Amino acid sequence: MAGTPFDFRTPHAIGERIRDDNEQLRFGQGYDHNWVLNRHGSSGLVEAARLRDPASGRVLTISTKEPGIQFYSGNFLDGTLYGTSGHAYRQGDGLALETQHYPDSPNQPGFPSTTCVPGRPARRPRTSRSRRPDGTRYPPAGVRSRRRSPGGGRSGGHPRRGIVPARGRARQTSTSSMPAASQNRSQAPARRPGLST
Repeated sequence: MAGTPFDFRTPHAIGERIRDDNEQLRFGQGYDHNWVLNRHGSSGLVEAARLRDPASGRVLTISTKEPGIQFYSGNFLDGTLYGTSGHAYRQGDGLALETQHYPDSPNQPGFPSTTCVPGRPARRPRTSRSRRPDGTRYPPAGVRSRRRSPGGGRSGGHPRRGIVPARGRARQTSTSSMPAASQNRSQAPARRPGLST
């Protein structure tokens, strides 16, 4: 992963390397990849990703107990979805970070188990926190961060992917880091649970 457009272990602008000459990025028209999180032996919540908007100073932090995180960079937004302000969302105008198990986990015995046991609820805790530069919560307590559109879906984002639209040219200026990301699942060999990389 080091030296590739998939290395988000230190912060950099999301759009900085998205058009690099990389076969995976060309095929997917951007990022749509799963990263393995280096949990350092922890079974509790670990910070999986942090997004920062340099213009406003807002920070979004995502923590999870899941072994991986999928990053989708709005590759197929084509201008047909409109936000509440009437803005049409184009390719790269939004992103999704989805905490999850690795793709193809049920068929890979070396991956963490995705088995559901009848009668036992499957809970996958994750948290996300948005903060302003002064440390106050964004949006303020009691204010919903997303509104439902009349059709019932989320307004201003992709209805299936849960994309939160970025403002303006955020795809070129927002920085992202995945401090716990150890490997890109699509480029890495299978890793047995408990082994560090």
